[in-house]
Amino acid sequence: MSNYIKIATTAFIILCAQGGAAQPRGCTSQQKSVDGVQRCVEPSSDDVIALGTLMRAPIPGGGERVILHDEKRGDIDLKLTPSLVEVVDESPADSFEVEGYLSGIELTVKNLRPIE
Repeated sequence: MSNYIKIATTAFIILCAQGGAAQPRGCTSQQKSVDGVQRCVEPSSDDVIALGTLMRAPIPGGGERVILHDEKRGDIDLKLTPSLVEVVDESPADSFEVEGYLSGIELTVKNLRPIE
């Protein structure tokens, strides 16, 4: 009976140690933090990194869109989360590095960094 208790205790300790080690403690060097939140994503071969100047343009019928003018790709419409819109509004920088998924001429932004 005592061997059974030792085995069960050892197994429990090993499982607890593995469970604690599996919890995320920030992004690894190959992962990226998304939108300043503690979500880590693996870089994808589909990711696009564009550099350029951000501009706002009116949308017919009301509203406005944010456009990145990239030297290589031309003008790209950006899909921004509300927190990324705040970053753009509050930043004194004119140029940004933008990472995301490109679909046609629209880029769904995962990460945005001002270039000063």
